[in-house]
Amino acid sequence: ANRYQDKVSYNGSSGLFVIEFKASAKKRSDSPDETDFFNITFNGKEILKDLKSNEYLELSNSILSKVVVWQELQFLLPNIIINEKEVEQRKEQIKKIIEKTIENNGYVVGSSVKGNIAFLTKNIKDIIPKTSDGSWLYKESFSYEIVYRKGFIQLKFVISPGNEQNRKVLREIAKNIPGRQEAKGKDWIVNYIYTIKTNIYSYSSAQDGNIKKLIDKILNENKTQIEFFENEVLNLKDKFQY
Repeated sequence: ANRYQDKVSYNGSSGLFVIEFKASAKKRSDSPDETDFFNITFNGKEILKDLKSNEYLELSNSILSKVVVWQELQFLLPNIIINEKEVEQRKEQIKKIIEKTIENNGYVVGSSVKGNIAFLTKNIKDIIPKTSDGSWLYKESFSYEIVYRKGFIQLKFVISPGNEQNRKVLREIAKNIPGRQEAKGKDWIVNYIYTIKTNIYSYSSAQDGNIKKLIDKILNENKTQIEFFENEVLNLKDKFQY
């Protein structure tokens, strides 16, 4: 399953071109992720040694040739392509589970992408100005945000770049969040972070219930902070510019 082969023409000769998966391993002990390694041969001879640092191989219409350009050398075997599709499908499933759980807790999901889901309470979703010039789709000036990566999942309170009057009001509110941290960031300002260390991408479909429980836990344990920010926004809504 981890082998691809084809009859090709290479350097004026015809022969068997083979890409065979060897292993996944870290290049160095301090590498954050594993790298896939392959044996690549033509008529049984390793051909990677033929390539210079600025060359890569291209296979088109059964003709294998060197291409001189600064580009990564990468081979995707059919089963690996399938696995990548499965990974992307699972990531989309996890995103939808988190969004649905946030909504089930009474919140409104806003700008979101895989790995970052913004939301607000119903009471302030139309009061928070949409004057951001950042990357959020709905241009919220502030949002609560669930951020999840391989090693952790977080709840963040985020002020986005944009209208400075609105940012000033939001920064004043954020200074008094119970348990707040020193503000991080300049354009994207984070005044509150709650973190749980876990690899949410390792959860199988059979563990979808555990993902829901995890999000419920994060939202419940930070309800005081969420409601504090909500109340202060309502108290200072006349200071915002729209």
